Amino acid sequence: MRLTAQNLTLFFLLLLPVNLFAQEEETAIATYHMHYNQAMRFVKLSLYAEGISELGRAIEVAKQNNFEEQYFQASIDLAETLRKTEDFSRGLKILHALGTTNSHPLQEVRRLGRLAAIYHERGFPNTSHQYDSIMIFLEPAMTLAETHNFELELASLKNEWGYLIRGTFGSEKGIPIQQEAARLFLKNGDNQNYVGAMTKILEHYVYEQVNIQKADSISPILIKEVEGTNWYTAKSQLYQVVANHALYNKGDSLTHFIWIAKSLENHVKNSKAVHSNQLDNLRVIHETEEFQREAENTAQALTRQEERNKELALYLSVLAAMILSMIFLFYRERKTKRAKAIVNQQLQIANEKYQMLMVESNHRIKNNLQMIISMLEYTGKDVNPSNTRALKRMSGKIHTISALHKHLYSDAHNEKVDLGTYFKEIISLYLQLSPDNLEVFEHFDTIDIPNERLVYFGLIFNEMLSNTVEHNAHDVKQVHISAIRREDSFTFEYRDDSSHGNDRTERTGSLLIRQLISRIGGQNFQFDPNIGQYQFQFNA
Repeated sequence: MRLTAQNLTLFFLLLLPVNLFAQEEETAIATYHMHYNQAMRFVKLSLYAEGISELGRAIEVAKQNNFEEQYFQASIDLAETLRKTEDFSRGLKILHALGTTNSHPLQEVRRLGRLAAIYHERGFPNTSHQYDSIMIFLEPAMTLAETHNFELELASLKNEWGYLIRGTFGSEKGIPIQQEAARLFLKNGDNQNYVGAMTKILEHYVYEQVNIQKADSISPILIKEVEGTNWYTAKSQLYQVVANHALYNKGDSLTHFIWIAKSLENHVKNSKAVHSNQLDNLRVIHETEEFQREAENTAQALTRQEERNKELALYLSVLAAMILSMIFLFYRERKTKRAKAIVNQQLQIANEKYQMLMVESNHRIKNNLQMIISMLEYTGKDVNPSNTRALKRMSGKIHTISALHKHLYSDAHNEKVDLGTYFKEIISLYLQLSPDNLEVFEHFDTIDIPNERLVYFGLIFNEMLSNTVEHNAHDVKQVHISAIRREDSFTFEYRDDSSHGNDRTERTGSLLIRQLISRIGGQNFQFDPNIGQYQFQFNA
């Protein structure tokens, strides 16, 4: 069939309802996620009233557009938010009204789990009655989670079950269940909930069934797990239990006070974090108003679109022109994409050439520096001893820069080089120059330094080693060097256990070292001339 403008017009008229429906559905999904995500942010900041309001809007959008899974998701989160505000009756009403959701097993697991949680917190006059009421929901939830391999949900459910067993039948029966929950949390990378579950188990061995061996085996693992995290509440609770274990079960009051201090420190940090959220609250409220305005604009745009659709149905000629324009734009866009693809390919080729050039440049620079070093060594044979020392110092500095370029060309255009690897290259050089009377003891953490700063570290280290070789009077010169992480920064320390003199003015070498340290942003520089010790802090 011949393709004419009339045929194209008819074809696009038939596709128009489908395209409009897809566009409306996409807009509705975006609106739902806007309200839902905003609600979750409110709940995270404990702005429950605002969160409940946004969840109500998300539920309404899902209901109007028959988004079944999103409807269940937002409704369950609404019930959970009501549980946090202790409005148990409304939460139960919402969850019961949802009914069973066999077509969405994950949401069904969440629904049953939230029902069990509300019944658990709601309380009953009779303990056995409460246990039976909770297990009606908890047991099928765990079965469904195991069937579909929802391991994180299963971990939360088993943790809830463990608490219930401990409160109803005693800790001995509940502890193994909570241990299984903790194992599932750890297996699935939820380390924070793992620490929370294991802390409750640790409490059992500290307070209820005093088992020093068990407590001592658990507490170091948890302490290591929370190091370097901002889990302030988890840390505070864990350190409190460790402190009481030291006092009550071991009689170690000093250790008790140390951990109590750490617990209080994290409690204070948590309070500061909560207070800092006040500014976040203002920002969230402002963004919510922006989202609401955006939603209103979207609704107005949809209304205008509907009006335009009615007009388009009456004016086919205008529609045909628009469709042809769209075809023209479509082909032009494809042409533009092809042109962009060609440009990107050319850029990639240019980048590869640049990488090769950088490798070749660093290799040539390294070779040229080696040639200069050889010339200096040859020249040093015919000069007096004082000039020989100066030439050796100069040669050491050039070796330092040459070692850097060796690393730069060994892996194409490195942006960063490990400090320990670079220092070991310099140490190897000095050990070759003084194989019998120089011993170096080193310890370096992994520290990646930008290559433009690394050469200054090399010059600092080279100057310190040169000072040791020249001024250390010991038969065997021992050097201790380390670069170790200390919280948010690193500590560099160098010591050769020799006297560098007690002159009131700094020697040229020490002054040069101080200037080089300032170039890398080093702080808290200390120099003890009695033992030849240098120390400073720096950031990578």
